[in-house]
Amino acid sequence: MQRRLCLDEREFRAVLDRHEGRLRALIQQRLSPGDGLDADDLAQEVRIRLWRALATEKGVTHLASYIQKIVFSVFIDALRRRDARKEQGLDEVMSAELENAHERPEAEPEQLASRQHQTVLVQQALASIQASRRMPAQLLLHGFNPAEIATMLNLTDASARNLAYRGVEDLKQALNALGMEHVDD
Repeated sequence: MQRRLCLDEREFRAVLDRHEGRLRALIQQRLSPGDGLDADDLAQEVRIRLWRALATEKGVTHLASYIQKIVFSVFIDALRRRDARKEQGLDEVMSAELENAHERPEAEPEQLASRQHQTVLVQQALASIQASRRMPAQLLLHGFNPAEIATMLNLTDASARNLAYRGVEDLKQALNALGMEHVDD
C-alpha cells in the first residue's frame, strides 16, 4: 500500500526545498526565448497547485512525477492563455500595425494592406481546421518538435506527430482555398 501525502506548511517548505531545483529545471527545459512566458510566474503557479493538491489530501504517491505533471500542466495552461490573448487581440494588433506604419519607411500602404489581409486569412484558416489538430499544428509551426508537442499536450509521440502534420496540411489547404498563394513551403 502506498502512502498518501498531506503536508502542513513546514513540511511543504521542506518538500519545496528538496524539489525546487528539479522544478526550475523542468520549467527551463520547456521555455523558449520567444514564447513570452516567465519562469518565476510558472514556478509560482506550480507551487500553488502543488500546495492545493497536498493540502486537500489528494492522493500523491510519487511526488517527483507529480511535480513533473504539474509543471507540464501549468506550461500548457500558460500557452493556452497566451494564445487566447493573441486571438482576442487580433483587432488590437491590426490597429497597432496601422498606427506604427508611418514609423517604417519600407511599409508602403499596399504592403501594409497585404500583411493585414494575410493575417486575417491565416486566422480564418486556423479557425477552420479541426480543433484537435489546431494546437499541435500551431506548436509545430512555432518550432516545437512532435516529441515536445506530445509531452505538452499529453499525447503519444505518434498521435502528436499525426495531429501536427495533418493540421499543417489542413492549414495549407484552407489558405489555398482562401486565395493565399505559395503556402506549400
